[in-house]
Amino acid sequence: MKKTKGKNLTSLVKESLTNNLTTLHYPALREVVVLKSLAVRGCVNVSGLRGVRLIDGDLYRWYDYVDGTMADDLSGARAQNKPYPYAPEVAKSLFKQLLNGLSALHQHGIIHRNLKPKHLLLDYKSGGEVTLKISDFALTRVNTEPKMDFTPDQVTIWYRPPEILMGDKQYTTSVDIWSAGCIFAEMCVLAQIRARCGIWGQTSKARASC
Repeated sequence: MKKTKGKNLTSLVKESLTNNLTTLHYPALREVVVLKSLAVRGCVNVSGLRGVRLIDGDLYRWYDYVDGTMADDLSGARAQNKPYPYAPEVAKSLFKQLLNGLSALHQHGIIHRNLKPKHLLLDYKSGGEVTLKISDFALTRVNTEPKMDFTPDQVTIWYRPPEILMGDKQYTTSVDIWSAGCIFAEMCVLAQIRARCGIWGQTSKARASC
């Protein structure tokens, strides 16, 4: 990822493609389609796609530039042995923004399926204000009626809900809400909650025996 300067800072992502354009990276295409659709609707707490170009077999994407991710803050707090990474009012604001972003996605039938701190971009403003943007839409799916079968074992395991752990293929937007709750808990205690809960090990064993 590179920063480019103009009227505003942007992040440039370059992705090399194969010579056969029919094998174009589908997750990248999915992200472009989702972000262009959401941009029309002005979703504030979703990563902004500024542009996309295919040049000499390489796919270039321009995004709104941000200072870092929530994962960076959590790692920094752990390294410094801080009890928690954010002041209570900041944690509350970030979680509210995360829910606002999810609400925008879910209102348009989009399931993110891979929420985790690494995919939550943070932009720090003067005065201590922080803007959160949901990013990485490579695994998104559209929530439909009647329900479709989705690929099991999606969502990073620390933020994976019980229904997916048990092999459910017809999950809904609720999987994102579970992930958001895990993220909020991690913001408060600086540890992946799944690692602290014995029930998760039992759930995994139950799924393996099915």
